Parts: sequence; structure tokens; C-alpha cells
Amino acid sequence: MTRRTVHLAGLVLALCSWHASAAPTLTLLPPDISGYPGKTVGWGVGINNTSDTDWLKITGSLFCGAGGDPNVNDCTTTFNGTTQFGPSFGAYTDYVGKDGIILAPFEMGSDSFFSFPFSPGNPGSGVGQYQIFPQSFFTSNNIALPVTDSGNIFITFDVYDGDPLNGGNKTGSGEASSAATVTVLPTPEPATFLLLGGSLAALAGLRLRRRAR
Repeated sequence: MTRRTVHLAGLVLALCSWHASAAPTLTLLPPDISGYPGKTVGWGVGINNTSDTDWLKITGSLFCGAGGDPNVNDCTTTFNGTTQFGPSFGAYTDYVGKDGIILAPFEMGSDSFFSFPFSPGNPGSGVGQYQIFPQSFFTSNNIALPVTDSGNIFITFDVYDGDPLNGGNKTGSGEASSAATVTVLPTPEPATFLLLGGSLAALAGLRLRRRAR
């Protein structure tokens, strides 16, 4: 075998290995969200299996703050004045881990999962929810709004050499992530709601007058 042939064989082997171990792609819809204290917000999600040989079973999702990684950090804790890697201004709840999502290899179809828009509930739709702490939390900790919790959404998954529901064997596990932010906004003052309500009432009255003519 010539040196060139050996190089080509090595390249083919590397490409095959890459496909076999390729992680899924994770898309958050949208990645940047916002809400008021006490409200529940969350992300829609698209997950795609890019491997042409492996089956994937999604096992859960986590929100980790900047520098957090579920392999090395505890990302399940919430703000207590010292925690660095958990959500800073709310509590995260996984949705996709409860769905039992199984993705076939790319070449076999049924390789993607799509859940949009986000909808809270049990079950809800999307990758997971972020329950923002109540106003009392921000007041007692002297946190001026708006503030942003920046980090990553991670999905964890198990890898199988065949359909896990039909005799496939687990061969490994992994994770994929996508950048995410939650901005906590100041709660609008009551006067703002009154002004908005008055404007809508005036607009409705104007339309009624035009119809009467």
C-alpha cells in the first residue's frame, strides 16, 4: 500500500468516526427571552441528529450559567449568594427529558424533533421553562432591574447502535449546548397600565363614532 493510499484510508476512517460520534445540533427558538418577576418563560427548541449511524435518546436539559457545564459543575442549584453555575434569577425545569425523544440516524429519517413556540405546563412544549423569582427576591437582594442571566442550555443524550426500543445497545452518552439568555424586566407601574387602558378605550370609542356616521 502506498503512502498516499494509507493517508486516504486514514481520512476515510476519520470521517466515518466523526459521523458515528457526531453530536446533535440544538437550536433555541428564540435564544434570548425576557419576562417580569414571578413569570414563567422558556425556549422553543429544534434538535437534529447529525449522525448517519447512531440512534440518540434525549435524557434531559439544563440551564447553566456562564462557565457552567453539567459534566463538571452543578447547574441545578439556584441563586443563594455563592452559587456560580446555576440559574441566577429563577429556577429551570426540564421538558424534553420527559418526552422520551428518540432520534433515528440521519440517513433513516425521523432524525429531528421540533417544539415551538414555548408553552408552559405539564406537559409543556419547548426545551424547558425558567420560572423567574418574585419581586421580593430582587428587592431583598438589592438587585436593580433589568438584569440578564446569561449561560447555555444543555441537552444530554444516550447513544445507541440501533433502535433503543427494538434491541439497540447503549454505546455512550453526550451533550450539546446553545447560548441562551433571560432578561428580567422591571414590572410596569400601575400608571402605565392605566394609560394603556385609557388609550385603548379612546381608540375603541373613535371607531364606534366612525361606524355611527
